[in-house]
Amino acid sequence: MVSWQHALTFVNDLAFSKRGKRLGEAEIKVLEAAWGKYDYKQAADKSRYTQNYLQRTVAPKLWRFLNEELAEELGVEEKLDKNLFRSAVEQTILGDKLAPSLLDLQIGQQAVLGSQPPEVPQFLGRDAEVEALLQAIQENRCVMLSGLQGIGKTTLASMLVRKVSSEETSIFDSIIWQSAYYPLEDFVRGLMITLDLPQTDTDPKRSLQALLSSLLLHLRQESSLIVIDNLEALLKKLGDSQPDFDVFIRRVIEENHRGCFVLINRQPLDGIELLQSLGLPVFHKKVDGLDIDSSVKLLESEGISVKKNHQSIIDTFSGNPYVLKCAADKVKRFYSGNLDNIISNKTSLGSSILEESFNERFIDISLLGRLEKKVLLVLAEEASKTSEPIAFSLLMSQLNTQEITISESDLIAAIESLERVCPIEIIPSHPGNEACFTLQPTFRKYIMKNAHRIVDTSKHSSQPV
Repeated sequence: MVSWQHALTFVNDLAFSKRGKRLGEAEIKVLEAAWGKYDYKQAADKSRYTQNYLQRTVAPKLWRFLNEELAEELGVEEKLDKNLFRSAVEQTILGDKLAPSLLDLQIGQQAVLGSQPPEVPQFLGRDAEVEALLQAIQENRCVMLSGLQGIGKTTLASMLVRKVSSEETSIFDSIIWQSAYYPLEDFVRGLMITLDLPQTDTDPKRSLQALLSSLLLHLRQESSLIVIDNLEALLKKLGDSQPDFDVFIRRVIEENHRGCFVLINRQPLDGIELLQSLGLPVFHKKVDGLDIDSSVKLLESEGISVKKNHQSIIDTFSGNPYVLKCAADKVKRFYSGNLDNIISNKTSLGSSILEESFNERFIDISLLGRLEKKVLLVLAEEASKTSEPIAFSLLMSQLNTQEITISESDLIAAIESLERVCPIEIIPSHPGNEACFTLQPTFRKYIMKNAHRIVDTSKHSSQPV
């Protein structure tokens, strides 16, 4: 049996390969109706769209695209419509005509349901982290992996799943991997379909919390490891559903069940560290970059010759595997594969690659408080003057000269907040010395380049210091 979530992933990937973009939310609602054999009125009742819009505007264009671009791949000789859609997709997947990778993946002793974890052709320097996570998922109901784009969160989770699935004695009754591309309610329904749980599809008004209650009831009886990748995609679609999501997370953590949800997101969820400090069964790991030895091995595996005097260059990449691979590609294309040729240009190479990640993080700078923005600006300015980190007392002094008055507790709270979302480096205090702070070179350069944006939003911010 092919689940709806499974089929959607399959068709979504196929659509992306043909037109360069994935299915939109309204298109997904049309296909879900076709899959579930219900009409457009029911589809509209389950969505924020009207029946007329789904039936008259979205559906005709979608079925035309599917017939022109996908019908042949799906083995359909007659016109593909909502009546033939499900059978065509099921026959293609189960018949292994196109993409066996979309079938439930047998990685080790145990199958992985839902989507497929990414392949990991090379895994360097994180064996101890996998072992720590293996322990964490057995002791907690929720494990949070956060970190910058490309830092290796999904790779780490993929290796964890491979480790769990290859154990001779199963730790969990089932393993599920899902990417969070869908609105919250659709996502929970997808989990239930993947677990083959009954749900009242005939009742479009069934609440999210009722669905979650059914899911947690199942998890009290059978243990499941549920990995949710790309959580930020779901978070962007929450809108008025934010309170529902907050309740969803609290119930996952606080209610008694035998499952473990692994959440992968660039930023940790608000309050997750507080819940952990209160002793609740939740574990947060901020994924950092690779150490220097692993970074060197990665570059060498990409065909780059590394010498001892290249360490300062490699440091600018901050151990980010994605940045390292992109840098290796650029070095081979423009510098004859020789790092010696970029010593004079060492900071710009890494920072240009990280620019996209930082831009996405700072699209809405108003999400940062006024004091947090000021701290970033002062750290960036000081780091551009000297390579030495700035001490806590000096940072306090610099900030109090900028038309604001802050307390030590204010500054501590701001730094802790920034540490969760930015590559700020903290040198812990020890007897006779206070804590010091700096920014990674690539991030410092980004802040200086965009200082005008941060200053403007600070001036107009209504958030308290």
